[in-house]
Amino acid sequence: LGFAKDVTEEKTTSQRLQFLAHHDPLTGLLNRTRFGEIVDHSVAAGASPAVICIDLDRFKVVNDLYGHAAGDEVLIDAARRIVEASSCPVARLGGDEFAVLVNENGAAGRITRRIVEVLARPFNIRDLGVEISGSAGVAVHQSDTAVGSDLVLRNANLALYRAKHDGRNQWCFFDPAMDNAAREQRQIEADLRTALARGEIHVEYQPLADAITKEIVSFEALARWDHPRLGRIPPGMFIPVAEESGIMPDLGHYILEAAVKEAATWTPELRIAVNLSPTQMDDDGIVEKIASVLRRHRLPPRRLEVEITEGILIKDTLRGVRILTDLRALGVSVAMDDFGTGYSSLNYFRTFPFDKVKIDQTFIRDMDDNPQSLAIVQAVIGLGRGLGMPVVAEGVETAEQLARLQVEGCDVVQGYHIGRPANIESFKDGMTLQRADAVATLATASAMATSPTRQHEAAAAD
Repeated sequence: LGFAKDVTEEKTTSQRLQFLAHHDPLTGLLNRTRFGEIVDHSVAAGASPAVICIDLDRFKVVNDLYGHAAGDEVLIDAARRIVEASSCPVARLGGDEFAVLVNENGAAGRITRRIVEVLARPFNIRDLGVEISGSAGVAVHQSDTAVGSDLVLRNANLALYRAKHDGRNQWCFFDPAMDNAAREQRQIEADLRTALARGEIHVEYQPLADAITKEIVSFEALARWDHPRLGRIPPGMFIPVAEESGIMPDLGHYILEAAVKEAATWTPELRIAVNLSPTQMDDDGIVEKIASVLRRHRLPPRRLEVEITEGILIKDTLRGVRILTDLRALGVSVAMDDFGTGYSSLNYFRTFPFDKVKIDQTFIRDMDDNPQSLAIVQAVIGLGRGLGMPVVAEGVETAEQLARLQVEGCDVVQGYHIGRPANIESFKDGMTLQRADAVATLATASAMATSPTRQHEAAAAD
């Protein structure tokens, strides 16, 4: 007797497992482990290869808006584009991050530029052309060191981080100064963890004024950090660090508490606006925490405004609707901040209960020279008028911009032409801090609020 065994299926399974050991199952690209081995082999052979790290700029929004199945299709398409643009070994390192090995490092710049260009083309999602784009960082292995993939990948990632920080849809080469910047970033995170306790974080206030009367109607509370060694650290540097490191809930609560406490001492006509961060919106108890702060300082809820960016709401629509509805039920008003900078949709105004919309400063800055920006400003103002919703223009820096917004019918303006962020005592003491001379101080604003004659006189003086 003889026995025969069909090993075809077993062989196929073995080949599949061997493939998966070295490749990404979704895209078929090399995985991180195999890519590192290839880089190490290249270095061991005496080469000085370049590594390109690539990250999709707006991939998270795709997952949030269209679902993970659509996200997978985007990753597959992105992988194909990168392979075709580079003709080099390509890996998916994880998530939406890819890497390319360029053995001829002199070609790295040309290849990287081509990759960024092909990723800037719209991706087809449900028959819609969605712009996602990608950023990239390039690092060349230094021949004077035996360290292989770990160091060159790290350096390429530092360059990638710089490219994304500089505006996305960009690329750059690694520079040793980036290593120092990364160390500085880690030090900032460590210092930020104790900055609140040391009293280094404080609140400054920026006025918002009626576009016609120029009377101050509210202030926005803004976090400021005066570092004992580095001096004033821009919010754009430490706020993202606070979000990523888990410090933001404590920082956000501190700003809320300080702003509400201060506003409780003002004339009743003035309102205070605070920003809610993504991590604060993730807190199931955020509405009760806000209510508790209002009760503690006896500030009527109608005098508090919370500002929320659209990106926060995309993450979890149902949660966003519930929180915004509860805030409005409490008596707090809600503003959509930075409108127009993300995946803005008119449907937001049907889905989310907003009281106010703020036009992002990028459109205000460009509207005198860019017809498209002006058209967007006009459209948002018209939308607000149709919905009975006040419209705020951010970033008003010149008299010409203010005049244009007055003509277009904007309700409220904010920016350096109206007043720079400053300690509230500056406004109480009548200091203008380089503001436009037409803008009232806090004391003048409160007096004008109760005196039509004073309002008329101020307008005539302009």
